[in-house]
Amino acid sequence: MYWIEETSGFNTILCYFFQEMHRISKRFGADFDEVVDFSEDTHCVRLDRPINVSGCYWWALFIPNAELLLKAYDSEVIRLILELKEKRKEEAKDEGVRREIEKIKKRAEAVEKELMKKPIK
Repeated sequence: MYWIEETSGFNTILCYFFQEMHRISKRFGADFDEVVDFSEDTHCVRLDRPINVSGCYWWALFIPNAELLLKAYDSEVIRLILELKEKRKEEAKDEGVRREIEKIKKRAEAVEKELMKKPIK
């Protein structure tokens, strides 16, 4: 049996929360880039909350294990995560959403690149 590794599960949920914030900001006409400012600032200080909006790499770790786990244990949370994955795939078909995803993805990559230059204490 494959077990879901704690960090990948947490970060997958964080990805989906971030995507939900993207949906909410679109709904209310907020500039999502400003929402990202907070996450970016927090991550740069704490180094534990990466900016996640697009095809989150944690999915590759989490989703196969989640699907296996659902066969052995019925979990509302895991079912919701799998449903949200499908929802995002549909949303990403929209050109405007794809542009926003790419904008934030580039921003996240730039932040990570800068953080990698800093010495580890």
